[in-house]
Amino acid sequence: MTWPKSIEQWRRFVLWECKDIPPDLVLAIIQNESGGVVGAPGRNKTQCGQVPTITGEPREICRAYGLMQTIPATVQTYNQAQSDPARRATLEDLGGRDERAARLQIAIGCFYLAFVNHFLHKNFPEAAPAPTLAEAKPDQVRFALAGYAVGHNEIGEKLETLAKAGRPLTFANLKKYFPNWGRNQAGRWINRPLFYAQRVGDRYQANKTASYTGGPAGHLAARVKDKIGGGGVVVALALAAFGGWKYYQNRKAENENT
Repeated sequence: MTWPKSIEQWRRFVLWECKDIPPDLVLAIIQNESGGVVGAPGRNKTQCGQVPTITGEPREICRAYGLMQTIPATVQTYNQAQSDPARRATLEDLGGRDERAARLQIAIGCFYLAFVNHFLHKNFPEAAPAPTLAEAKPDQVRFALAGYAVGHNEIGEKLETLAKAGRPLTFANLKKYFPNWGRNQAGRWINRPLFYAQRVGDRYQANKTASYTGGPAGHLAARVKDKIGGGGVVVALALAAFGGWKYYQNRKAENENT
């Protein structure tokens, strides 16, 4: 399987902005959250929060925005972590459609996804043994996706309940013991985190490249090797080196223009 052009077009920004996260995992989230539409506003109401505007005045919003549909609280946390003011996102960035907006929308989503995985790895090493999602097995990826959907504390509470009951921390057990996770008091589905994690995780597994080394050059090498077979390793490495050089030149030019 391959990603549609509306999703694949964001790969280069993902490679720039998302450290130690497989690009295809991010693309799977983008496809599910926004369909690849940069600046897309969320349909459903979320927890309200203050987001700065380009004039410096904060504005309260009550919905998610962008390629990865991040909520106000996540944007606030991301901005607080940025020492460079130019890297902080405004409301205009969340709903924007230019390159800066697209990159920030991806950066914020990856920031929180990495945070969720770090939280799980620190507090539930049985469930998340890998320090990064680049090294994670399918169950750990699904746990991180569930946390991305509903918050790290929510997934943490479920895993803690399983641990206290002496149950192995597997995704299968999460589905078995919390079949109604996501229903409100009226019995309606508000968010189905397990369904979300399964669907996005399966898309990632179906579309991911054979290997991922954490950088654009290694990623290119893996894809070329897949296409030309084991006998083309030298060609793959040469193309990877060229890809790495082009990546460096692009970043250099970009930095000079900003």
